[in-house]
Formats: sequence, C-alpha cells, structure tokens
Amino acid sequence: MNPSTTVNIKGIKFQSFKVIRSLIQRCIENDEASIYYAIERFDDDSIIDLEEGTTSIGQAKYYNNDFSINSIEVVKSLKHFYNFYLKFIQDKAVFFEFYTCAKHKGENKSDYITAEESKELRDSKTNFLEVLSSGKLGKFEETIFSVLCRILEIPENTDNKVKILDFLDRIRWNFGMDSLEEIEQETLELMKKLPYYNHSFEGKEKFIYDHLVQKIEMSALNKDSLTNYMTYKDLEYAFRDLKDNDYKTHDNAHVEYESLEKINFLDFESKVKRVSPLNDKRYFNISKRKITRARSDHSRALPEKSSTYLYRVYEVCEEVIYSYSKNLESYTAEQIDELLENLFVETKAFLNDRKQDFSYAFDSDDVLRNSILMLLNDCYLDFK
Repeated sequence: MNPSTTVNIKGIKFQSFKVIRSLIQRCIENDEASIYYAIERFDDDSIIDLEEGTTSIGQAKYYNNDFSINSIEVVKSLKHFYNFYLKFIQDKAVFFEFYTCAKHKGENKSDYITAEESKELRDSKTNFLEVLSSGKLGKFEETIFSVLCRILEIPENTDNKVKILDFLDRIRWNFGMDSLEEIEQETLELMKKLPYYNHSFEGKEKFIYDHLVQKIEMSALNKDSLTNYMTYKDLEYAFRDLKDNDYKTHDNAHVEYESLEKINFLDFESKVKRVSPLNDKRYFNISKRKITRARSDHSRALPEKSSTYLYRVYEVCEEVIYSYSKNLESYTAEQIDELLENLFVETKAFLNDRKQDFSYAFDSDDVLRNSILMLLNDCYLDFK
C-alpha cells in the first residue's frame, strides 16, 4: 500500500475516533443534547451545537513528526481557518480547533519567521506554537502578529491586527493528544457510562464502536444535509442493534433492492393526482414531511440494513397494490387512504413474521408508514 494512502486512512480514523469520543462524552452529560457531529464537512471535523448556538470547525492531524510554525500542515490550517473566519467574522459563535497527537517544537528562520524573532522565542525557552497554545501572547504579541501577516499574506496595519487577535482568540490549539489506540480504549470505557448501556452489552462494546466509526465515515460521503451528521440518536440506534434479543440472522435482501429499477419519475403527489381527484394541499404537505422523516431515519441505519428493509416493504406493497388496483380504473380519496392502510397492515404482518428468524433495521410503525410513502415517492411503486 502506498505510504501516503496509509497516512490518509489513519488521518480519517483519527478524525472519526476523535468525533465519536466527543459525542459520547457529551451524551454522558446530556443524552438528548442537540449537537451534530461530522467529518470532512466544513473541515476535518465539524460540530454544530444548537443548544449553545456555536459551530466548531476543526483540523485533526495524525502525524509522528512534531510541528512548528513552519510546518506546511500548520500553515495550511491557519490559511484555511482564516478564510472561514473572514466569512463568519461577525458571528462570534464560530470557533476553530487544531488537534494533533504530535507535539510542538522550536522553529528556525524561514519565509514566515525571521532569525531575530526565532531567537526571541528561543531565549525565552518557548516556541511560536507553545505561545499560541497558551492563549497568552504577552510580550510576543507583535512577533505573533508579524508572522501571521506573512503567512496569511496580508499587510501589517491596525485593522488587520484587530482581526488577527480576534481570529487567534477563536482557535484552540491541542498538541500531544491521545493516539488512535488511546482514544479507542478510552471511548470503549466511556460507553459503559451511557444511559443505553447495561450488563447485556458487556464484551460487545467494540461492535458498537465499529458501527459508529463506519457511520461517521459514511457521513463524509454526503455533505448536503444536516441529517447526515451524527447525533445522540445514532448512539441509541447502535445500542438497539445489539439489544438482548437482537442476535438473529441478518436478512440480506439489499442486493435485490439495489437492482430495482424506477418505474417512472412521478413523485407521490403526482401519482395520487393522476389516479384520483384528491387535491388537498395540506394532505400533500404532510406527506412530504413524512417522506423527509423517512429519509432521515434511513440515513441513520447501515445502508445494507436500510436497503434490506426497503426491499421487504417493497415486495409486499407491490403485491398488495396489484391485487387492490387490478379492477380499478381510478381511485376515490377514500380508496387512496384505504390502500395506504392496507399496505401498512400487510407489510407489518409480513415483517413481524420474518422477525422470528431475521433482524431488521426498524421496528417503528411510524418508520414503516413513512417508508411506504417514500417508496411511492421515489418511483419504485405506483398506484397502478
């Protein structure tokens, strides 16, 4: 394997492990905290805290070599953070974090720091990054400002000094942090303090941890929606998947679902209007919200389990729709509701029967009803 590929893989794991530990720590404090975690969204990691009204944008660096202000990773991070800072300069609730298992070290003369500035720090038995980490610039304020102006390629003037000092005040510098192994071991122990944990999960913590790592890494593939962040709900789902009576065989119908072809390109509202006189705007708005909720629920399940569940719902609904509609030219509004109820009842009975031998992603009636609407909306099912 290419060494750079190995570094990238470890870098992603470092981001994932850090975010999961942070999520669990916060959920121990408040198991319903409205906080959203993601990697590779705004940056290596991002945390949106709706309760505190803050957003944290972070760089997580997994390196063996120590950093100085001349290190390209530090320079790039400062430039990256500053670009975000200028976008959110009026928003005092946006913060930044540089987090690494590497340590900081002294710096030599470079394009960014002069020999005199380097000597000034060295004579005080400190270095540039150590001063930044302390949050107390003190007598080094002018030196720090001058070096930052060179890195960011901005003129040294009063306006920029105000910005730079405010910018630096928003950055948390964390060097010498835990390794991948140390983060994992601490997180496995922290899991035992969660309200969802009980004796039945003893020895199974690693299964839950691996599930969460996969979930947060999957979130990096879809950066368009808040529903693809990780929240306390994902912890609930992970524990539920390993609850006492959930050691049944996994139904593997996800391949069949992935091979399904869409039968047309009409959404739920268009399909209903095509076969019935129903034209209730409020009815369709409620349906759209339910479909959105279904997407959110399915985004929090492993793709294979979500696809399997949807395929089993699909195959029952297809049979029920065929039987119900074969002698109908059109539907009344009442018949649309009756069919949807029949789809729910028949599918629930089918899934309950199969749950004697197989496990599925969801047990909720609400998720089932909304999933049926989603399949209709997404063109896998139709009323005719």
